Amino acid sequence: MNGAFLKAVLIDEISLILAPLAVGGKETPSLLNCENLGSLNEVTSLELMKTKPVGDKGAVWLHYRVKGSS
Repeated sequence: MNGAFLKAVLIDEISLILAPLAVGGKETPSLLNCENLGSLNEVTSLELMKTKPVGDKGAVWLHYRVKGSS
């Protein structure tokens, strides 16, 4: 549902923690589950606002502004 909110321009910032883990699978939920993009013209651009290390195991906090949002 996050992807649908992003496509509808209802999200103006994204804050996430990137952990040094690899998780995958065809049915594993992702951060922005939604309908597939029709083309690269539909991507949402982000502007990095801030980064910060989290803990001592290599995790990083990323804070983005969604370009085109208010």
